Amino acid sequence: YPSFEIDTYPEGEKDYISCIYFRDDMVQTQEGVCLYMTRADMEAAYGMDYKEDNGSFVYEKGNGKLSFILNENDEIVSIEYKTMVAYN
Repeated sequence: YPSFEIDTYPEGEKDYISCIYFRDDMVQTQEGVCLYMTRADMEAAYGMDYKEDNGSFVYEKGNGKLSFILNENDEIVSIEYKTMVAYN
């Protein structure tokens, strides 16, 4: 897919999604956030309950993480959904 990348892992006879990466602003999160939006847009959609580390902002819910990476202008340059389920 040109606008996003899906990584999977096998478990038994099935493959499960481990990560979804956004590649451009043609896709958005369910809450309407896409690449090149701002930190203010992210916080308006998801709130302030995130963990911040060197420009990375991580929201956790259930067994998943939603990560945003922002540049020095507070512009979103990366969005990633990732599962926290352990797999081999």
